[in-house]
Amino acid sequence: KSKFEQMRQKSRIRDNTRRQNLKGDSLERLRIRQKQASK
Repeated sequence: KSKFEQMRQKSRIRDNTRRQNLKGDSLERLRIRQKQASK
């Protein structure tokens, strides 16, 4: 593998983790909102 390909793979992995974190945050927010609504 060339250096460029390795860099691209690393950045792709970083993007994936960031996307997963965002998804987790929004899911947590949804859960909290549902808890408040059910009161």
